[in-house]
Amino acid sequence: MKKIYLCMLIVFLLVLSACGSASNSGSSTNSEQKNVKKNTLSEIKKRGKLVIATSGNFRPFTFTDTSTNLKGYDIDWGNQIAKHIGVKVEYVTGDLSGLLAGLNAGKYDLVMSGLLETPQRKAAVDFSETYYKDGTILVAKKGSNVKDVNHMAGKIIGVISGSAQNQDVTAIGGYKQLKEYPGNSEALSDLKSGRIEAYAVTKIAATDFLKNDPEGSKFRIFGEPYKMHDAGIAIMKNNPTLKKVVDEVVQQNKKDGTYDKLSKKWFGFTVPK
Repeated sequence: MKKIYLCMLIVFLLVLSACGSASNSGSSTNSEQKNVKKNTLSEIKKRGKLVIATSGNFRPFTFTDTSTNLKGYDIDWGNQIAKHIGVKVEYVTGDLSGLLAGLNAGKYDLVMSGLLETPQRKAAVDFSETYYKDGTILVAKKGSNVKDVNHMAGKIIGVISGSAQNQDVTAIGGYKQLKEYPGNSEALSDLKSGRIEAYAVTKIAATDFLKNDPEGSKFRIFGEPYKMHDAGIAIMKNNPTLKKVVDEVVQQNKKDGTYDKLSKKWFGFTVPK
């Protein structure tokens, strides 16, 4: 009897301990959620600095030049937004797949990295008004029997991890293998070396590669853009004052011609508004 009683007591204590741990775990999670910074417009002005996250690895939107300075379409837009708010700007670079999580953790104020809007992204963050549009194409070597993203059977396809193209290609399926890369340069390196047969990317990024890369003339674009997406600047949800000033910059640039000037400067052509 004593042994039975002792066993029952041990079981009771273990259950009680588990309940207490679960309760503490939930309390900690709630506390962490409450402590996430919202990075409102007033806080940005008080700090005197707008922090923008970008991959720095997606030409012509965001990349480094020979002096390691960030430049590109997104960088010009980010500079204008900071100027409109009246603060300095700081760019933080990282892999695309982790940028939106960092935004929602309060590490950055905005994410600008050629982000095409997808249902998954729109569920996680808010987007500014559209500041360009694009869709998924395949880029492969000239003479390849690649057709387009709807015909990838037997092919080894490369994509940027966490990109809209990753979602598009995964949804279409049919490929032999899908290789994910942290950024544009890594994917292009494997495309040039033949480790992937085609690279699924936006038409704008592919056009820039064909035009500006020393090996670009060996490749071409296959297919028309699949599922045209609006693109926007990512903002933490429920941050209306910050979204309002970002939208003001987009609206003003569309009215005064800056929108067309920036697209011609970086893409070589104007894009739909």
